[in-house]
Amino acid sequence: MTVRPADAGSVPNAINALGTGFKTSWDGNTHTWSITAPSVDASKIAGGVGTGNTSIVINGVTVKKINTFSHLDPAGGKNAVQTTYFPLLRK
Repeated sequence: MTVRPADAGSVPNAINALGTGFKTSWDGNTHTWSITAPSVDASKIAGGVGTGNTSIVINGVTVKKINTFSHLDPAGGKNAVQTTYFPLLRK
């Protein structure tokens, strides 16, 4: 398992920078990661929504709930801020 940050400065910025029309935003208050994905029918995403404290929403449809956790960013040194992390599994 690889742990990746889901904060507003890393994963969403990388996706937004792809230039594919995908846009993302992170709401740390509601723990919602919203993704706009052109030409994607989110209602056809398989696997079930599941449970967790965080929602992944594609084109307004909740497609997955996962558990996240918050911790001080280890790269932040004495200026570290709380960052949200989630498991990212590769198949």
